[in-house]
Amino acid sequence: MKPLMLAGAFLTAAGIIGLLFGNAIPYMSHEKFPSDGPVQVITRQEKFLSIPPVVSGIAIGGGILLMVLAARK
Repeated sequence: MKPLMLAGAFLTAAGIIGLLFGNAIPYMSHEKFPSDGPVQVITRQEKFLSIPPVVSGIAIGGGILLMVLAARK
């Protein structure tokens, strides 16, 4: 497979995943607090990664364009 075709397929897949999940890509954040004694305090907080739909659309369009250019050569 041509590298340009592979890059286009990857961009297209990433754009589709971005559109499907949108603001719902969760990840965990860990934070340690300083302490004076033997007790350690660590908090875990679930946060969400936000991907704007415009960025996903540009990724899909760019991926399709790369795949078309790779097929023409």
